[in-house]
Amino acid sequence: MTLSFWLRDYLYIPLGGSHRGSVRTSANLLITMLLGGLWHGAAMKFVMWGALHGGGLVLERPFSERLENTRGIFRVMAVLLTFHFVCLTWLFFHAEDMESVWLYLQSITPLKLGSFAQVTPFTLGLIAIGIGLHFVSRNMPERIAAFPVVQRAPDWALALAFGICVLMIDAAGPSGVAPFIYFQF
Repeated sequence: MTLSFWLRDYLYIPLGGSHRGSVRTSANLLITMLLGGLWHGAAMKFVMWGALHGGGLVLERPFSERLENTRGIFRVMAVLLTFHFVCLTWLFFHAEDMESVWLYLQSITPLKLGSFAQVTPFTLGLIAIGIGLHFVSRNMPERIAAFPVVQRAPDWALALAFGICVLMIDAAGPSGVAPFIYFQF
């Protein structure tokens, strides 16, 4: 059983779930996510992490039915907004303490003169590829395989290209092995 299922089955649904009106549903979402944050630790950063996720769920709820059938730029914007919201909330989860969170937030929000001097062309290229992957369709592997150059390429060349991609991703990541986060609990 995952934590998500446990929170749903043993907190959200017993609190009433979504069957007692929109205000009660919002309160149930907030309470569930706050307790989910506390489950990770009795620190303000985890409480904030849970509160932000609960608040995000409350704000998303009125739009979820409309966004379900949305296509085009609005769908792309919804996906990007969700992705970046979740990434931002992970700052609270991974930081040492709340002071570190505020330092991180201050360091990523103001655009100071010369702040882009530390960004290399390699990093910009990887960012561009990452942004581009947001727009890739689910059948992209089949579409790539249909290119004549890919069909004619020998297996060793495809393996080499794949290996180069893996090395580029590895080079962009942090050095060393990151500890498994749940060993902290």
